Amino acid sequence: MEAKPADTFIEEFEPFCKWERKDDRDVLEIHLREFKKEQLKVQISNLRILKISGERPLGGSKKSRFYKEVPIPKDFDTTAIRAKFVNGCLYIVMPKKTSLSEKKEEAESPHEDQTKEQPQNGSGQKSCKQETSAPVESAETTPAVSERAVWPTLLTLGEVVVSLAALAGLIAYVVYMYRFMVPQGNE
Repeated sequence: MEAKPADTFIEEFEPFCKWERKDDRDVLEIHLREFKKEQLKVQISNLRILKISGERPLGGSKKSRFYKEVPIPKDFDTTAIRAKFVNGCLYIVMPKKTSLSEKKEEAESPHEDQTKEQPQNGSGQKSCKQETSAPVESAETTPAVSERAVWPTLLTLGEVVVSLAALAGLIAYVVYMYRFMVPQGNE
C-alpha cells in the first residue's frame, strides 16, 4: 500500500515592520512573536536585496510563513549587515558606508540605487523595542546571513563581455543589411 503525503495548509502573512532611521545606520524591526530563531532565514543577494523569510508549524498539517524582500541602497555596507532575534523581534542593523568603503563599492557595483521600503502600519502588535547601539555580533542570536555580494567584479566583467558581443553582432547585422539594400557602385 502506498503512503499518501499529508496535505499541508500554509498560511502566508505579512509581519509588522518598523524602520528606525539614524545618521550612521538603519534598523529594521520585524515583529515575529511566535517564531524561534531556527525558523528564520536572512540572506543578502548579489543584487543587493535583503531576503527575510520564516516558517513555523501551527499544529497538525498547518504552517505559517512569510517572505520579505528589501532593496539595500548603495550607501549601505552589505558586509556589515547584522541580524539579531530578541523577545519575538528580529532586528536587522544596516550600517551606512564610511567614505572609504563607499568609494570601493562604487567602483565595484554597477547597480543603481533602489527605493527604500517604507514602514508598514500594523495593529494589535506587542511592542518589543530594544536599544541597538552597535552592529550585532552575537552568534547565539544571529540567523544565517548568506549569499553576500562576493562576485560583483566578475558579474560586471561578464556583463561587459555580453554587451560587447551583442553590440558586435548588431553592427555586423547593420553592415550586412546596408550592403544588401544599398546598391554598390561596381554593379
